[in-house]
Amino acid sequence: MKLIRNIIIIAVILLIIIVITLLIYRKYYGDNMNNYKYADESNIVINYQVEPVTNSTKFYTVEACLQTYIDTIVNGNENSIYNLLSADYISSNNINSSNVLDYINNIKQASKFTAKDMNMIGGDAVETYSVYGTISNTEDSGVTQDVYFIVSLDTTNFTFSITPQMDENIKSLSDINLSASKEKIMPNTDNQFKYKRVVS
Repeated sequence: MKLIRNIIIIAVILLIIIVITLLIYRKYYGDNMNNYKYADESNIVINYQVEPVTNSTKFYTVEACLQTYIDTIVNGNENSIYNLLSADYISSNNINSSNVLDYINNIKQASKFTAKDMNMIGGDAVETYSVYGTISNTEDSGVTQDVYFIVSLDTTNFTFSITPQMDENIKSLSDINLSASKEKIMPNTDNQFKYKRVVS
């Protein structure tokens, strides 16, 4: 009987110690947790930097998107050309499928696009590239023209868009102002891409 009474006394003492410990813990840590301000991640600004493209997969994927654009121009389908242009370019120039040919590169014959240099800036879902390259006539490789573009890749839905750089004052990639895009690219029947992996 004495043993049971001692066990009960020890259990009550332990219970009192646990309750006191919990009260102290709650008083100290509870107040500190209430005073702690969590960072509002929606207001965090990530400063993306423009950098040269060194990843061969990205380089050749962007080049392939531009080849698609060139081929579409040669085929002359205004709706498909329109579908490849960026929403900003369309909006700022009031482009529609009837006047789209006035706002793109003049390419009449089958041509090959070769990327020479490329910069990129990241984004939440869209990567934006400034591209310098040449368009050469496939029948007469001596006929070439230097061209500049901005290409955006939406990495969430594998779509791309093109902004031709038609300003004659653009002489290098440094003349193109790249900024991170927050706008997703809406998919259509013409603007899908696949990553082009080059095995060396």
